[in-house]
Amino acid sequence: MKVTTPFSRFEIRVFKIFENSDNPKKILDVGTGTGCIALMLKKLYPESTVDACDISLEALDLAKENSEINNLEINLFQSDLLSDVEEVDYDIIVANLPYIPTENLSSLKSEVVDYEPLVALDGGVDGLLYINKLIKEIEEKNITNLTLFLEVDTSHATTILNNLSHWKQVELEKDLVERDRYIIAKR
Repeated sequence: MKVTTPFSRFEIRVFKIFENSDNPKKILDVGTGTGCIALMLKKLYPESTVDACDISLEALDLAKENSEINNLEINLFQSDLLSDVEEVDYDIIVANLPYIPTENLSSLKSEVVDYEPLVALDGGVDGLLYINKLIKEIEEKNITNLTLFLEVDTSHATTILNNLSHWKQVELEKDLVERDRYIIAKR
């Protein structure tokens, strides 16, 4: 099975990043999957260093293939969230992490589960396992002067906003069908 199908909502997220960023020098895409977001950001910001990590070697192979097809150079490496990230001077971190509660996986539509590996979907008991862990790792590594872009499940938006309330600025943006979907947080 191929991994992580790119969806049209990724384009919306990249637009939100473009709208809220001013010539970033370093970008990190956490949970890059196909690499499509990292590659779109490299295309928009050709002078920026774009790093992309994923826990899945299969995903990283696909991202590398897409990088070569598109003739865009990004730095790919394996990491469980930020565990193997040594840099702390990122201007932007973007992440589309698994956010579906484990108990809801069995009720997903076939167009999702047939094309996505479970590791890309399963967000743990409450669906917040990886998002909360990423926020904690950013804070533990003391990454500052950063804008974090997250895609979230609408049912988790308020909880995540509360978890980020001590950051400098936190905003919730809607997707094309007016659901709370994107969190933009500055630290």
